[in-house]
Amino acid sequence: VEEQSFTFVIANIDETSTAQLYDINLLSSFAKKKQAYLVIDAISSFLIDHYDMAGNNIDVTILSSQKGLCIAPGISPIVISDRLYEERVKNNHIKNLYFDFNQYIKNFTRGQTPFTPAVGVCLEMNKALHLIEEEGFENYLSRIDSVAKDFRNRIKELPVSLPTFTISNAVTPIRFEQPIAKDVFTILKDKYDIFVNPTGGVNEDFVLRVAHIGDTTIEDNKMLVEIMKSVIKEITGK
Repeated sequence: VEEQSFTFVIANIDETSTAQLYDINLLSSFAKKKQAYLVIDAISSFLIDHYDMAGNNIDVTILSSQKGLCIAPGISPIVISDRLYEERVKNNHIKNLYFDFNQYIKNFTRGQTPFTPAVGVCLEMNKALHLIEEEGFENYLSRIDSVAKDFRNRIKELPVSLPTFTISNAVTPIRFEQPIAKDVFTILKDKYDIFVNPTGGVNEDFVLRVAHIGDTTIEDNKMLVEIMKSVIKEITGK
């Protein structure tokens, strides 16, 4: 890797399935060292964890509407840096339909997009961003951080463990000591009308994920942990 050259460094800042939050400073430093453009998929971290596109010299940020904004899927904004625009986009007249960034930039000057977007989702996004603005961006992030930390502290009472790597505030992945994750998920859903996130693959019997985005509160944490105590006892007998 030390001897190789790169044009782009493309990375996911937060792996949704595990909640692992990757080191943006390390990625930024590597891209700068290689004089490469840095492209970050921030879909699972946007409006959840601190993210500084300019400060970390990120050239492309890929977002989506259905995670931190807590609205319907249907829009995936792509934000590009001035450097990328000037060096790779401005004079690159490719024949492309939906990824002709020059067409988007041209149309933005008249307050439009080249194609009709998901208008309903645009209205949802506008409302969601205004609500965040009213609360204050730092206050909004701080609230999510507090709810996530509170939940992670409360589940110490349960027979579960957390990953040792850095995790996003978006979700908390909890690992059960026994393969009861599916049973816990089902009982929470069917008996209590509570939905948490199941996990697939090799972790499907051991791991569930609990989200902290949107309007979740510490009171929600209290309720969920108490119910989970009861559910685990119902399944394991202890």
